[in-house]
Amino acid sequence: MLTWVINKVTKVIEFVGLLTVSFFWFHNIVLSLLGMSLLVFANDFVTMSLATDNVTHTPNPNIWNVKNITLASLIPGILLIVEGILVILMGTKYFNLEWEKLRTLVMLNLIFNSQFRVLIVRERRHFWSSIPGSELLLLSAATIISFALLGLYGIFVPSLTSYQILAVLAFSIVFTLCIDFPKFYVFRRFKL
Repeated sequence: MLTWVINKVTKVIEFVGLLTVSFFWFHNIVLSLLGMSLLVFANDFVTMSLATDNVTHTPNPNIWNVKNITLASLIPGILLIVEGILVILMGTKYFNLEWEKLRTLVMLNLIFNSQFRVLIVRERRHFWSSIPGSELLLLSAATIISFALLGLYGIFVPSLTSYQILAVLAFSIVFTLCIDFPKFYVFRRFKL
């Protein structure tokens, strides 16, 4: 249950922070309403699969220190906002995307990093300390593949090239998994 709460708080910090920064930057929301709906849909399955995960459980019932949970979740959340800003810069400066395609790129980044975020927050130690459950891995892979194809073929959203999709996927993998190192120290500091 603590994993779900940490994931949720981190996700809210990332989402609200990125939308706020992008609104002041572009005077527009960088994620469409449809993109928000697809993001919720993509997150639901992997979040539900946390119930079947292989992560080491605590020997006693958790005592929740909400302040510590929030402060510990703040670090990965802020780093994920930085990731989102870098993806926006990648889309505008490197790929020179028009507005609607930029929204697709940002949506895919949020969907991809939501899958990887679960992998890092599920474990209080480093993410490789335990193997994720097969359902979690299967649903994460299916979500990534499904939404990559959705972005490639332009189903519901403007299409992107395979290079753009693979670039944002690779960037999301590397950046999100690098967040594991500060997360490990922050979680240890706040005794989570």
